[in-house]
Amino acid sequence: MIIVMANNAQDCQIQAVIDKIRAAGLVEHVSRGTERTIIGAVGDERALTPDMFELMEGVERAMRVVKEYRIVSRETQPANSVINIRGVPVGGQTIQIIAGPCSVETAEQMSVSAREVKAAGCRLMRGGAFKPRTSPYSFRGWGSRGWII
Repeated sequence: MIIVMANNAQDCQIQAVIDKIRAAGLVEHVSRGTERTIIGAVGDERALTPDMFELMEGVERAMRVVKEYRIVSRETQPANSVINIRGVPVGGQTIQIIAGPCSVETAEQMSVSAREVKAAGCRLMRGGAFKPRTSPYSFRGWGSRGWII
């Protein structure tokens, strides 16, 4: 991560940024220019977010150097990913529609849904087995029992 300090940033404000970087287990690299001071956070920057620094006094802006999803980025993986699910390719040039109920409730519901999904031309089906809710009293799904319905 790179933190650009305001042109009038005080030494104590720069030190506060350095302290926050160190507290996250990273090392700082300070570059003092004639107009600005730039601080680089060296290490696994996933522990940091730009807003952690942008709200601090003396900081002009903060930005990530590394993309959050670099493992799946085009720079790392230039070709389309194609995943085979029981003979059905997902990804690449083929578009697949996956359909099914929001929540797995009964075996009958899943059988009816499967017939309808197949009749609609879909080759893949899904059903929510784990349904976190805001209220602990609303339906939550069957959990792992829903896998065998």
